[in-house]
Amino acid sequence: MAVVFKKQKSDSLAKTDISRKGSIDEPIVDLVHDINKSDEYFTTSSCSGRIYVYEERNEEEKKKKGCTWLYTTHGMCNSAQVIEGLNSSKGNAFLKFEPFILHVQCRTLDAGQLLHMVAVAAGFRNSGITVGKRGKTMVAVRSTHCLEVPLTHNGQLLVDHKYIEHLVVLANDKMKENLQRLQGFYEKLKNEITNKQSHHSGTNNTGLNLPRKLTVAKTQAVLPDTISKISSENSLQNTSMQSNSLTDDVDDIDELSLELFNSDVATNYDSCF
Repeated sequence: MAVVFKKQKSDSLAKTDISRKGSIDEPIVDLVHDINKSDEYFTTSSCSGRIYVYEERNEEEKKKKGCTWLYTTHGMCNSAQVIEGLNSSKGNAFLKFEPFILHVQCRTLDAGQLLHMVAVAAGFRNSGITVGKRGKTMVAVRSTHCLEVPLTHNGQLLVDHKYIEHLVVLANDKMKENLQRLQGFYEKLKNEITNKQSHHSGTNNTGLNLPRKLTVAKTQAVLPDTISKISSENSLQNTSMQSNSLTDDVDDIDELSLELFNSDVATNYDSCF
């Protein structure tokens, strides 16, 4: 099994990045790099989170090319950028926020369980594990705080600029929350790896060397100077979702986890975001 996993990892990491961007998003470069250095894991697709405006035109073009991106960012956006993207719309355009997502193939189920528990504890409660018939173990780290709103129809703007400004505020708030959860994911994963080391005579079985926190430079790359703390209401919500105890955080998903652990459904994450 170890030989098969090593070959799968080598083949996967040697593939060309087929995402639209063609490279790993800046906020998660170190995370992806360190996971791939581990003997236990390798990533198959990832996105740090994004806000974008996309357009759907006629059904025939949609089948051939999919949607057209009018604007995209992996950081914060402003209404002027969104409106500029909408000015070129000729079909049906939408503003959308998508949170961090990461797909990881794991060498063992134990390694997958660890990663899954860390993800849920960090607030990524829609994360899951699938185990294929041949033992292929995949973990998807993801959450559900998305946003998608139609803005044009056949190229005609459906809302005024004031409403677009309101949507941008909502999208940026979700991006802030997303980046906070990402920070928590770094910290909790680092702590779990450290704890595991202490139980194995100082040997780090996963080989991970995750950073203590996002560096100032990387944080500023996605959060401009205008970033401020989320409102006290959101902070309380985040606090309630992000317990310091992994055990407390995963009690409410035990049944789901057991079902996923015993699943015979093979999952293939060949495409990148």
